[in-house]
Amino acid sequence: MAEHPQPVSPKQGGFNISEFAIKRPVSTVMMIVCLLVVGVMSYLRLPVEQFPDVSFPIVSISTTYAGASAQEMETLVSRPIEDGVSAINGIEHITSTSSNGLSVVAIEFKMEKNVKDAANEVQEKVALLRRQLPVDADEPIIARIDPNATPVLFYALSGSRPLDEITDFARDELKPRLQKIDGVAEVGLTGVQEREVQVLLDPALLSRYHLSAAQVVARLQQENLDFPSGQIETSRSLITLRTVNSYKTAAQVGETPIGIQGIGSAGISKVLLLKDLGIVRDAFKDVVSRTWWNGKPAVALSIQKQSGTNTVEMAHRLHSEVEKIKAEMPPGMKIDLSFDTAKFIEQSKDGAMEELIIGSLLAIVVIFVFLRTMRGTIIAAIA
Repeated sequence: MAEHPQPVSPKQGGFNISEFAIKRPVSTVMMIVCLLVVGVMSYLRLPVEQFPDVSFPIVSISTTYAGASAQEMETLVSRPIEDGVSAINGIEHITSTSSNGLSVVAIEFKMEKNVKDAANEVQEKVALLRRQLPVDADEPIIARIDPNATPVLFYALSGSRPLDEITDFARDELKPRLQKIDGVAEVGLTGVQEREVQVLLDPALLSRYHLSAAQVVARLQQENLDFPSGQIETSRSLITLRTVNSYKTAAQVGETPIGIQGIGSAGISKVLLLKDLGIVRDAFKDVVSRTWWNGKPAVALSIQKQSGTNTVEMAHRLHSEVEKIKAEMPPGMKIDLSFDTAKFIEQSKDGAMEELIIGSLLAIVVIFVFLRTMRGTIIAAIA
């Protein structure tokens, strides 16, 4: 009598994904749709940058000391700072550069060191050794080396108006509005023309009245004051008082009393004013950098983004705000986009997507050539 093999029943208690997908097609389709939705949402929220977000654990300490030579900067500033911060844990290298009036100490930590913690530790050490530095030296500036701190957009503000008016508009109107945009960390200005009041003292007049330039400077510092003067408490409110005596114009500077002239033939003394000792005039500071746009002097605005901000989205918000500003700008001024990192990022993104699509199509063609069936090709392509 012949024996027929009995079919083997599936193992009881096990989960068969194929059986589940066949018997519950609606649930299977819903899970696939959910995965697709999550994938699309994740793709849309994926940050897009030109370069990867890399944080180097490097902290710099910059100190200026006007009038000091390179040797003095090394002896009086660089070495005390190096000795003071060398006790911090996790330091890999310490390098310093000393030049006339400037000291820069760079501290490189191990890669596992958190750069924020490192900067805080350096700040504490520098605060403790501040008394060892020269009294006349400026306060040390501590900064983290951030590759993402470079500007990502540049605008050029130019026109037929004088450069000082363009500078005022960029500083007082453009910069505050752009800094309020979400994602903007800093708006820098270059090529600006800053106003200043110049005092040209006549050496002969100083000698005549037995005065020195240092005495004139001290007198100007005494007169140019702006400080709180206390409070007045009433039954209903508290009034804050403030003494405002700072200079606003060159004419006010020229009217500063410097001393009393001797009694003349008429027996009347005369107040000696600053304008009696030379020339007081409105002028401009020496321009340390110049910016030109289409052959005309301009003010460049550099936009630096906050850490972790999507450059492309921030650029779109900036462009939208700039379009509003253009409609409100005074005649004789215009603002143009001179450089946009977001444009290169979008081009790279579009190029990557194009290559991905082409690669997928070529893969489908290769599968079809080998399988020679459309049904199998579609199944493999979807998988």
